[in-house]
Amino acid sequence: MIVSGMISVKAAIENKRRDVERVWLVSGKESRETNYLKKICKQTKTELLRLPAEEMKERFGNGTGGVAAEVSQRRSDPFEQLLKQDVLFLIDGVEDPYNFGYCLRTLCAFGFKGILTGTRDYKDSEATVLRSSAGAYEKISLYAGEDLEQRLRQLKAKGYRLYALQRSDSSGDLFTEDFQGKVCFVLGGEKRGIKAEILKLCDKEIFIPYGSDFRNALNLVSAVAVVSGTVFQRRNYAHFTK
Repeated sequence: MIVSGMISVKAAIENKRRDVERVWLVSGKESRETNYLKKICKQTKTELLRLPAEEMKERFGNGTGGVAAEVSQRRSDPFEQLLKQDVLFLIDGVEDPYNFGYCLRTLCAFGFKGILTGTRDYKDSEATVLRSSAGAYEKISLYAGEDLEQRLRQLKAKGYRLYALQRSDSSGDLFTEDFQGKVCFVLGGEKRGIKAEILKLCDKEIFIPYGSDFRNALNLVSAVAVVSGTVFQRRNYAHFTK
């Protein structure tokens, strides 16, 4: 698989969650970033090849920024590694690789790096996930599997409280919850939502209150931004409002 762009290629090499076979760098491109790229290629013994601009374009197309790499698919992280994080997110049912990447980028920006998701075959679009996530796809701990119900039961046994983003008569207001301790937030894709089997395992449902009578639900990327930003504020700055 080919990934391109300086951020994507650097992230793939630095985070060691996939094999990087070789890197191509356009000839004549010299900067602090290219010097760093050459340094980490040398440190990791990754083959670095220089190509003229025309050959680079012919081989990889436009939009590479003069950098491309041949890599393997990303490896799923061990579930046990996620338990190092007090805040986890389960995001399932996302079909669009851009949306998935944007979700990961947002979560990583707020410092949340433990993600669970169902198994998805992104082999034809994984480069898109990596690039749209601005490298977050490589930085986070990501567990992908078909056993999400079992994993949620394990989280509950470890003391995690499970919150499902689901509007219902019993849902709690996102903006009034405390969200301290060990927590896991469950969000479903826009087409299928949260699976009924997973929803039953959650301790509480929460909803995002709207500031107008416009009741069309936010898309998943927007919902992830609201939830993660709110949780970050609750856990880090709530004492300023007390």
